[in-house]
Amino acid sequence: MHFCWGDNSFGQLGVKAARRGKAGQVRCQPGASLGSRDLLQAACGERHSLLLLSDGTVWSCGSNDCGQLGRKNTRNCEWPAPIQALKTQEVVLVSCGKEHSLAVCKTGRVFSWGSGSEGQLGIKEFKKQNFIPKEILDLSSVKIIQVSCGLYHSIALAQDGKVFSWGKNHYGQLGLKENVSLQTRPQWVKSLNGIPMAQVAAGGDHSFALSLSGTPYGWGRNNVGQLALSGKNAPEQIHKPCSIDELKSLHVTYISCGDEHTAVLTQDGKVFTFGSNNSGQLGRRQVSKKRGPQTVDSAHVFSQIACGSHHTLAYAYTTGQVVSFGCGSQSHLNSLLQPGSLEQNFSISNLISLSDYMLKVLPWDSPHQEALSIFLLLPECPLMHKPENWESLVVPFAKAVCEINDQSSEVLEKCWESLEESSFNSLIQMLKRSICLQMDCQPGRVKNHCNSKALLGMLKKLHRVSEISIIGESYPECGGVRKEFFHCVFKEMIQPEYEMFVYSENSSLMWFPTNPKFNKKRYFLFGVLYGLSIASFNVANLPFPLALYKKLLDQKPSLEDLQELSPELDVDLIPNGSSILVDKTNKEDFVSRCINYIFNTSVKKIYKEFQTGFYKVCTKEILNLFHPEELKVVTTGNPDYDWKVFEENSKYFKGYDKSHPTIVMFWEAFHRLSLEKKKDFLLFLTGSDRLQAQDIQNRGINFIHPESAREDELPIVHTCFHNLYLPPYSTMERVEEVLQIAINNNRGFAL
Repeated sequence: MHFCWGDNSFGQLGVKAARRGKAGQVRCQPGASLGSRDLLQAACGERHSLLLLSDGTVWSCGSNDCGQLGRKNTRNCEWPAPIQALKTQEVVLVSCGKEHSLAVCKTGRVFSWGSGSEGQLGIKEFKKQNFIPKEILDLSSVKIIQVSCGLYHSIALAQDGKVFSWGKNHYGQLGLKENVSLQTRPQWVKSLNGIPMAQVAAGGDHSFALSLSGTPYGWGRNNVGQLALSGKNAPEQIHKPCSIDELKSLHVTYISCGDEHTAVLTQDGKVFTFGSNNSGQLGRRQVSKKRGPQTVDSAHVFSQIACGSHHTLAYAYTTGQVVSFGCGSQSHLNSLLQPGSLEQNFSISNLISLSDYMLKVLPWDSPHQEALSIFLLLPECPLMHKPENWESLVVPFAKAVCEINDQSSEVLEKCWESLEESSFNSLIQMLKRSICLQMDCQPGRVKNHCNSKALLGMLKKLHRVSEISIIGESYPECGGVRKEFFHCVFKEMIQPEYEMFVYSENSSLMWFPTNPKFNKKRYFLFGVLYGLSIASFNVANLPFPLALYKKLLDQKPSLEDLQELSPELDVDLIPNGSSILVDKTNKEDFVSRCINYIFNTSVKKIYKEFQTGFYKVCTKEILNLFHPEELKVVTTGNPDYDWKVFEENSKYFKGYDKSHPTIVMFWEAFHRLSLEKKKDFLLFLTGSDRLQAQDIQNRGINFIHPESAREDELPIVHTCFHNLYLPPYSTMERVEEVLQIAINNNRGFAL
């Protein structure tokens, strides 16, 4: 059931004459019966109304002077009747101007009819009367999802986020160029390009658009402050959409426009109004000189608003009441209406589908920071974090981020820098989770490597945001400082004297102690450090047995692992075990219990802390791609050094070549060094005494001849790039001397 009230002089309320009051006034009463169909939406013009029913048909009533009812051979119609020309269409939205009408179909097609004297129908002509709805062909190439009619102009919002306008432009209400007074064809409002819009609203001679992030943009007439632009220098009209600063902090969720006033609904259920108050349509009890937005003084929490020409309605969902204020000369007002049969049956008319709509039109080429804010908002949506949506939502999102231009990328990265830690981490976890799910595709399903490329590409951008710079360093941190840090920290922590780990007397391998000196938190932090080392592409000389990497990959240690560690046991594996001899009958049980005790039972608590810390940084699903042997090599580096290949991979710059006397002497002196001395020089050169698995086959030294260097100067190294600035020494003795000095000073960055 629906209700109506107000002026019914032309039958625009759709109730019979017997129900009218004086001068055509009607008090609140039920509207015409619609049979078994529900009323989805009602739209009112100055003297006509449209009713959209649940079956997609449109009915009309009221004045038909200009054809605004969509029917021929009738002047006025006081009883709703269907518009036959739209019978084959499934209409989802209607809107009324003063004397014209618009309808949006489910397919996105738009039909218009009524007065076109100002071009407001968008059909390329200024025809006063148009009785039959016509499709606006200029909009046929886009899918329209929303329309709004002003007095003599119209606005439409397309699925791809573009806003179109047409009709009268005397006050700039179309948002186009100032020299355009009338427009008979829909024109793209280019000033809003790239800004994702949630709603458009047209007033008498002004217009609004609301972005998805809640920023209102207004344009058109502002003679009484209907754009919320106030102050001494406030313009009376603007031709280009501009963000309304006074509304930004209100968290606006919906906008409705009257002839000369505007109402906005906020996230917390408040209503703010601004513009003309000559009929009380702003809902203010006292006359105020302030022209800007002011809240409607009410204890209600509102969920829906609507503006007529000179009045305003607001629905309070907590009480079920409709509050109205403004022009009451024709019974627009029935203050605090609460008809017993009014139900809280309000539904959302437009739902945004992330996969079908939003992600396909993300503003990858827009310079607007407002437009780019959608890249910050979407990761906050819970749907983006559901595992089943990784391919349909997260991948298209990552692709859009990777496709934005350099200027937009720079703006977005600055926004990422300002994110709270929790939001930034949530964004990273969303991408990491998607990568893991990509690798875990069902058997028989082809993996799309373009998906991985997009996800990794976005992670690379986020990694760039989190990179640090060292004060006083002319180059960005490229790994040298990190290598030095991990080398120094790990070297101290694994020293036998530190007593954090124990070493087997029969091997050089270390393991977790059965009676730890430190609390378990220390092992959690060690796991975090180890994970960070791997995540930083660093290798660390941590002499753990292969059993550790098996446990990290949820594999059971074996007898070979027990032999590798060669521990000595002095505990009973079973009650009174020291008095039981091991023989053929129980040896398997004995070995099994030994393995379980050494690798599991005796170190259960501190190992669990280590593993928790390790996987706080590393992603287990990714590491599961490795075999234990591979994971060990990746994390601890290549122990096999082919120094001849290392020499062959070296490069020479600024006057040096491999036949230069200084270079020849350098390699001769280097190859005479012991293995440990060579590794110490590697530490001087790279910040680590180990290289990654394949680095020894691909890396060498970049020899650079200093521009002005003397023989008494020492070599300088840039560990990040393996650059060695080697002065041109003339004797072998001097080369051997500086090589030893470098080895002795292979820590820090002071040399």
